[in-house]
Amino acid sequence: MTTQLINLLKRFISMAEERAKTLPYRINLIETLGGACETENSKILAAFLNYRTPLGRFEILESLVEYIQSRFDALLEIKVDRPSVNTEHCHIDIFVREAHKYAIIIENKSNWAGDQDEQLFRYIETAIREGFAESQIYVLYLPPLEGKDPDDQTWGKYKKPFEERYVKLSWRDDILPWMRGKVLPNVRHMDIPLASAFEQYIDYWEGQFGLRGVQSEVKREMRETVIEGLELGAEPDAGKSLAIVREAFVAAQSLAKTLAGLANERKAVLENKFWNELIEALNLRGLKDVERINISENGILKNYNAKGWYNVGIRVHFCVGNRLFFFDCISSQGSGYFGFKFMDERGNGAQVNRPSILNDQSKRIEQIVKQILPSSTTPPSWYGCVSSKEFDFRQMWYETIIWQLGTPEKCTSFAHCWADRFDGYIRKFKELMKEEQP
Repeated sequence: MTTQLINLLKRFISMAEERAKTLPYRINLIETLGGACETENSKILAAFLNYRTPLGRFEILESLVEYIQSRFDALLEIKVDRPSVNTEHCHIDIFVREAHKYAIIIENKSNWAGDQDEQLFRYIETAIREGFAESQIYVLYLPPLEGKDPDDQTWGKYKKPFEERYVKLSWRDDILPWMRGKVLPNVRHMDIPLASAFEQYIDYWEGQFGLRGVQSEVKREMRETVIEGLELGAEPDAGKSLAIVREAFVAAQSLAKTLAGLANERKAVLENKFWNELIEALNLRGLKDVERINISENGILKNYNAKGWYNVGIRVHFCVGNRLFFFDCISSQGSGYFGFKFMDERGNGAQVNRPSILNDQSKRIEQIVKQILPSSTTPPSWYGCVSSKEFDFRQMWYETIIWQLGTPEKCTSFAHCWADRFDGYIRKFKELMKEEQP
């Protein structure tokens, strides 16, 4: 059966190559830029939900709430008036709320990300700390397809209490049809930028799920090819033909897992090459003491398979006077991060978590880092770090990493671009620190 499936796969690839020669020119700006990662999809969706009419109505958010109310008999108590719609508020993908009324936590899994440890529990706790009663909080979960559900552990103690205030909306079967059928037809005919944005985004998701017109034709051809390849047309007994299809389906799932493993192995090769090129580029700029953090193809694959924190990346060691500092760039759970690590206030060269009360020098160093990295945050082990999806290799789509690192020229260019930036940050840090010294 596996041999039959591989032969069918070869035929599908050949069919796709022939079809590509006959297709008309098509452009989708999101695809041209390498696709949208999870954070970018959240930002796009939040921008749509944040749309206000000239009279101040949040019509698109109202439409989504009405869609959920009619289809799922949920969110019935919510009436949209003057909400706040934010992304990455306390790490919540999209947070919609109106004080004293309701809070909607939207957890976006558009790119198949796994559930972090007690992720929904932490987000619900955030909403409670901000003054919402548990009964006012709702959770929307947005996987690509209907079959993905939150892990039990992500709820903590809240799974049962939220059974009536949890809704799963898949991108293929809910968000896409809602945008296509409920929103786009009602966009004002004079609002060309908004209509164009929706058309591009709908087209992008139709492309991701193979729902474009030409792709539907390809699906029909593939179906006929499978029927022929498995000799289903010659089998009049429905029970026997079902058994053949079931055997093929099980073998295809196994083959898909094998292909996913092979893809990750090739992806790890590209990522490993990038980290080595980045180290070489930093060395060329005079930053010679660069520590490797789990940089190997095995270490990178371990990061891909990890469910919690596991870091792959670099640590640049540098001194200001006699004091040692670290600049890290890592790929880990949920994102990539770069910035300046927090050092022991006793000046012994050890990297530690910040104490509850900082001394004056640590406070000034944080101010310097904020000046260099204005968008930085201050997690426990950092003076300041920036979250960047460009280093989120664990969750990065294959198309994106091919676009970013897929040729030696692209990989080298990407490494030198970031080496220039990191070198600039470190140089500026040294300059500002020296200005502080008497």
